[in-house]
Parts: sequence; structure tokens; C-alpha cells
Amino acid sequence: MSFMLKLLIAAYFQFGYFFIYTYEWISFKVTTLKLILLKPLRQLKQNDASLKSVKLSHSRNLLQYELCLDYAVNLLRTTNESNVMKAIEVILCTLKDNKLTKLQNDCLYHLAVSFIKLADYTNALIYCHCLLTFEPDNQKVKNLLLEIKSRTYKGNDYIYKCIHVGQG
Repeated sequence: MSFMLKLLIAAYFQFGYFFIYTYEWISFKVTTLKLILLKPLRQLKQNDASLKSVKLSHSRNLLQYELCLDYAVNLLRTTNESNVMKAIEVILCTLKDNKLTKLQNDCLYHLAVSFIKLADYTNALIYCHCLLTFEPDNQKVKNLLLEIKSRTYKGNDYIYKCIHVGQG
């Protein structure tokens, strides 16, 4: 807020200074909290050219890992292949640097989903089977495996039909 606007508010209201300084205090607190929460995302944006240089330290807490994972999941929501590749790199960095089992399982699941988006079903199957070793009863992963098998079957069936019809 400009100084003149503060002066006008102070002149108009009897408690103008109280409101102004309360507003400034709240905006300062929100700004510092926003800087803390957006630090991992800003770091990822700065290293857009080579996300392999992003190194997450072991001292980061769960919230920062989850922010990185959320950033990667949001990248996966797009159809752009380069965004999916960036998401894979961010997820791999997060997976490598943390030791929390739940977060590792989430990383493995999203890696499988990202490789499905790239139509790399071999790697998707590897990550699904790796996740099933930790959680054998995970229904989401079993459904993902069925999706991979149906997509690979459709692809093989299409190739088979093209060869026999003479189009391929």
C-alpha cells in the first residue's frame, strides 16, 4: 500500500493506524509462509533446463516432499510429453531422497501412471510389480495392471490384424 493511501485511511478512520498495521502484519506473515511453501516449486522452475540437477536434501520434511510430488502429479495431468518427462524426473528425485514408505508407494504409483501416459508399458509394469511387493492387496495397482494388459493386448491385436489384412 502506498504511503498516501495509508495517510488517507489514517485520517478518515480513528483507528486507521491499527487497521493498517494489522493488514501489514497479516500480509507479511502470509508472504513468508507463501515463500516457504513455494520454495521447492521455485527451485524446480529455475532448473527447468535440467531437472537432474535438482537435489533434495535428506533433511527436508514430509510437506516439502509432498509439494514436489503434487507438482509432478499436476504435470502429469497435461498431455504434453515434455511435462510428463519432467514429472518423471521430479518423482524419481523425490523417490530417491526420501525414506517414507507411504510417499515411496505414491511415487511408484505415479511413475507407473506416467509411463503409461508415454505408452512405455514395460517400465509401467516394472513399477506396478515393485509396488505390489510392498502392498500385495492394493486394488488401485491391480486395476492399473489390468489397464496395462488391456492396452498392450489392443496394440498387439491391432498389429496382428494389420499384418493379416495386408495393411502393415
